[in-house]
Amino acid sequence: MLASGDYMVSGVKTLSDDQKMITKQTDLVLQLLNLQRHDWLNHVQVLMSYLKLGRPERAEEYLRRVTELTFQEGMISRIQFPQLAVFLLSFHALHNELRLDVEMEGPIDFSTIDIDRESVYRFLTGLVFAVQEHLDSSAPDAASMLISFSQTEEALVIRFDLDGMLTASGEAIVAKMVEQQSAACMTEWIHTEEEWLLETRFLYRM
Repeated sequence: MLASGDYMVSGVKTLSDDQKMITKQTDLVLQLLNLQRHDWLNHVQVLMSYLKLGRPERAEEYLRRVTELTFQEGMISRIQFPQLAVFLLSFHALHNELRLDVEMEGPIDFSTIDIDRESVYRFLTGLVFAVQEHLDSSAPDAASMLISFSQTEEALVIRFDLDGMLTASGEAIVAKMVEQQSAACMTEWIHTEEEWLLETRFLYRM
């Protein structure tokens, strides 16, 4: 007897699209939980190492950084924009080429601001994936990007600060993407060999 949502194809039971999606989501949740457990074990090991070496001041400094990271993750989870929150919190578990750091300069609640949320999501994720795709693999250090969120009375401000290098062709592709987009107002745009920084403002609807 087939369970609800199962199908028979040439005598073989297959899963429905909904079941496949649930399975994929379950795998992702387990992957994230395993990564979180691994991260916390690493934190404990670092703290124990400092204490064994008689360096309590270093242990205290490290614990302060971990506490701040946990605080930032908590603010991300409370932005009332599940799609964006999941992307920001799960990116490091799914991608190794680019480390993504997120800084919230205060609580942000998307349910209380009148803004085109889909435009924010498409622009942010599109930019991150474009940068990741065109990173210069010959660079000596791993690339990272800091995404900072803040608010003014008129707009949501998102700042992208890349610590890494893009390929020459990739630099042109990403620059064209940024300059041709219409979702956000650019307030700062630096892309040189020494610095790569983009600050955007998403205006609230009046």
